[in-house]
Amino acid sequence: MMNIDLPLLETAVSRAVEALGDGLVALDIWERETGLTLAGANSHPTAAALINKVTDDLVLALYDSGFPDLQRYFVVDLRDARSLVVVVHSRDVLSGLLLDSARTSLGFVLGVVMPQLLADVAAAGV
Repeated sequence: MMNIDLPLLETAVSRAVEALGDGLVALDIWERETGLTLAGANSHPTAAALINKVTDDLVLALYDSGFPDLQRYFVVDLRDARSLVVVVHSRDVLSGLLLDSARTSLGFVLGVVMPQLLADVAAAGV
């Protein structure tokens, strides 16, 4: 297990919850190798394992296509006014934010919430 400050990860989650309010449906920060959630709000542990697989498939598809590598995040536009933002914090830690697109804007998430989340998770030792 990595040397991660779990209380600081919980702080990162709390700050995202506060910033997004009703626009955040769920948030998980998890260890990629095990799929175990390290911190979250309305966590969905099964999703973490499945998102790991999708992320691995995306990374491989980009590589096989000769595209540039995935840098920090990708966004999935879902039905019922939902969006999924998957964030690659490091080789070992990912997070996923399930958003209510009717209650928050992607611009706010990417321009305001994401920089704070990246900084907070990095401060936790990720």
